[in-house]
Amino acid sequence: MNETEWLNSDDPMPMLEILRKLPSDRKLRLFACGCIRLVPHLLNEPRNRRSVEVAERVAIGEAGGDELAVVHQETSRSHFWAAHMATRPDAWDAAYGAAKWTAKGAAKPSAKRACRQAYRDGMARKEMGAVFQAALAMSFAATSAVEASLLRCVFGNPFRPAVIGSGCRTATVLALARSIYTERAFDQMSILGDALQDADCEDADVIDHCRKSGPHDRGCWVIDCLLEHD
Repeated sequence: MNETEWLNSDDPMPMLEILRKLPSDRKLRLFACGCIRLVPHLLNEPRNRRSVEVAERVAIGEAGGDELAVVHQETSRSHFWAAHMATRPDAWDAAYGAAKWTAKGAAKPSAKRACRQAYRDGMARKEMGAVFQAALAMSFAATSAVEASLLRCVFGNPFRPAVIGSGCRTATVLALARSIYTERAFDQMSILGDALQDADCEDADVIDHCRKSGPHDRGCWVIDCLLEHD
């Protein structure tokens, strides 16, 4: 995959392949957790919610492998496997599995809804298989495209690693970045973009990312760069 393909991809799987060799366990785990949060019904089960919380704590160094192993076992009985995948011991496997199974977890209910609506509209039962498959593919592709955007939020452009000058790290900018990170206040990203512009940040990619509607989540490359997270 080249830089142009990375910037335009709607499929996170080939994008993840080029991240295999990067020392990025923290970001990979945060991406895995972010994928699951894209589909709220995946977190309806308490064990799934707990697994995502533990996986995120492992990512940021507040929990260890023992806790991760416990929730990994607990979620093996979950109806949706995304949370189980996100707690795999290897961070890259967790990211890959969470992306794949989150898209699957979103697609099947969407396909079932499409079939119910088609039935209400008078479609014959024998035609439901085609409706189900089409809706399944459409939903899987849509979720995958959002996951690809989330992956770019977390890793930025690996072909051109970001550098934000120290002069842009004003007290206002750093306070906003810390608040967004700790409180998950990603609705304030555009405010951070304004603060960076006021601090004479001249990197258009940085400002544009802050002003994009999302998705944003922990691990965001702009926030990490400002707070000097690995």
